[in-house]
Amino acid sequence: MAVSFDWGLTVELLLIPILSIFLGSPVFSKQTTVDSKFTLIISFLLSWAIAALFGVFGEGIRRGWRWTRPVQIVGNTIGFLGGFALLVPVWNGIKVGSFWTLVPAFILLVISPLIAWRLSRPETARWFNSVTSVEARKRHGGSHPQWHRHQPGSDHRRYRCGQRRDDDCRDPGKQRGDRRYRHSCCG
Repeated sequence: MAVSFDWGLTVELLLIPILSIFLGSPVFSKQTTVDSKFTLIISFLLSWAIAALFGVFGEGIRRGWRWTRPVQIVGNTIGFLGGFALLVPVWNGIKVGSFWTLVPAFILLVISPLIAWRLSRPETARWFNSVTSVEARKRHGGSHPQWHRHQPGSDHRRYRCGQRRDDDCRDPGKQRGDRRYRHSCCG
């Protein structure tokens, strides 16, 4: 969840200045008397620098970098608390029929605390403490996010060793189809 959250913010922050070219000037250019070209350049630089930061956090969580976990927990907790500031604009928006303000409020008040909670669980802490970046990359699909789950042309119903996922489990203590089951030779 944290990786998707961070990469979603990355894409949003990358697109904001690009879309502002086609849909109008950046929001803060209306607040300043500076030339709009200069404001546009500043908005590109700021948005893309923050987007790069979120991209690094997302990749760090995906790779199991230990330092990203507490930063992500604190960031999502602050986001949750900041979500309460959106309640008044959400209420005012709903009164006039605008429901778009519900989206950021939902993300900050529901998704953000779920991410912080899941990252603060003991199982997650153990995983971050025990995994190496190479192991985490193997577990999460390699070196590029595009290949995170399914690679084109691969048989998704097979383990890396070739055994079919719906074959009988080698471990008699687990039931076939149990989602928690890990294949003994390749996970």
